[in-house]
Amino acid sequence: MPANKILKRAKKVRLLKTKSPKTSQKDEKNIVDKSSSEFAIIKTGGKQYKVKQNQIIKVEKLKTASEKIEFNDLLSSKKVIAKVEGHGKSPKITVIKFHKRKRYQRVVGHRQPYTILKIISIK
Repeated sequence: MPANKILKRAKKVRLLKTKSPKTSQKDEKNIVDKSSSEFAIIKTGGKQYKVKQNQIIKVEKLKTASEKIEFNDLLSSKKVIAKVEGHGKSPKITVIKFHKRKRYQRVVGHRQPYTILKIISIK
């Protein structure tokens, strides 16, 4: 690569680096919103979810008759209250089993059920 092209690229990189706005650590602390930073980690269906207030999540199907469900936070002693918004099934996944030259061919479909939860409060 010619030296001229290398110098031009180096100048472009320097210009890009110098154009970025510089913020001090004090400015970054002021930007963070404390109300949105409150979160909890809940466990349901063998999985862990990081949730915030007013967040809507899909979890494995829950067999509950009540509209509100209470979870315990795994990190602290907080209680998470969620409202059941609805139930549904995910799109179909086809599972194909095939053995060549053996006349073996199977096609099976599967739709995973889920529950939609809205996080009401974290106390």
